[in-house]
Amino acid sequence: MAASYGGRMNWQGRRICFVFVDGIGLAPESGSNPFSGGTMAGLEERIGMPLLAGLSVHRVDCVAHGIDATMGVPGLPQSATGQAALFTGKNTALLCDGHMPAFPGRILTALIRQDNILKRAAEAGIPVTFANAYSGAYFEELAADTRAPSATTLSVMAAGIRFRMLEDLCAGEAVYWDITRAMVQTRTGREDVPRIQPEEAASHLAGLARMHGLVLYETFMTDMLGHKGRVDEARDFLVILDRFLSVLADAVVADGGTLVVTSDHGNIEDCATRSHTTNPVPLIALGRQAEAFEGVNSIMDVPGCIWQCISALEAM
Repeated sequence: MAASYGGRMNWQGRRICFVFVDGIGLAPESGSNPFSGGTMAGLEERIGMPLLAGLSVHRVDCVAHGIDATMGVPGLPQSATGQAALFTGKNTALLCDGHMPAFPGRILTALIRQDNILKRAAEAGIPVTFANAYSGAYFEELAADTRAPSATTLSVMAAGIRFRMLEDLCAGEAVYWDITRAMVQTRTGREDVPRIQPEEAASHLAGLARMHGLVLYETFMTDMLGHKGRVDEARDFLVILDRFLSVLADAVVADGGTLVVTSDHGNIEDCATRSHTTNPVPLIALGRQAEAFEGVNSIMDVPGCIWQCISALEAM
C-alpha cells in the first residue's frame, strides 16, 4: 500500500497515460501475423522499429521491447492472472498455481482489492481516472450477479474513483473500448451515441491525461479478434488502433507526459492459433519518463515502474 508522504505530490510533470491493449504479442513477420507489412506504420514510425519479434528500442524519449507474460509459470498466459499482475505487480500465476482465464476468482479479487496501481495512486492524492465508458446495464448485471467484474473494474472499485458512463462518452470525457464507438449500439442499445474517428477518440483520452497524474484506458477488441483468427479483420482494427495511438502519443508527449502501452498476453499476433500465446508482449513508453521503463522485463514490473514515475515528490 502507498506510504504516508510528508510533501506534496508533484504529479503535474510526471503524468502517465497507461493504455492496456488486451491480447497482443510480438511474433515474426508472417501471413498469420496482422502486424506484418507495416499495419501500424504510424506508431512504428514514432518508435523506430516494426512491432514484431526482436523489438528493441532504447532512446531517451522512447523505450520499446518485449516483456515476459508467463511469469515463469508453465502454460498459456491468461487474462485474469495477466491483468491482475499488470495492476498489482504480483506473480498472480504463481499465487493461483497456474494461469487463470477470464475474470478474477476469490484469490485475485482479494489481491486487487488490497492493492493495485489505481488504488495506490488515489490514496496518495494523485488525480487518477479510468477513461473507459460504462453503461448502466453493466452495473445492473453486476448487482444481479449475472456478470463477473474484470480485473480493471475491480481495480477502479478498490480505488474508490468514479466510473465514466455513456453520458461522459457523449461529452467527449470518456472513450469506448472499441475506440470508434461502433459497438455502442450493439452492446447497449443506445442509438444516440455517434461514431467517431480514432483521432477524435485519442484527443478525448489526451484531454483526460492532461488533467490527471494517472489515466488508464483499455481495449479488448484485439483479444476478441485474435480468438476469431481472421487476419483481415484483425488488420483492419490494428489500423484503427494505430491511428488512435499515434495521435495519442503525439499529444501526451507534447503535454510533457509519458504514454505507456502494454498487454497481458499474446494472441492476435498469430491468427493461425485462435488461442493465447507465450510470445513476449510489447512494452512501449514514449515521452518524458520513457527511460524509467528500461528495466521492465515482465508484466509484473509495469505497475511498480508506473508508481515510481508518478510518486516522486517535489520539495516544498
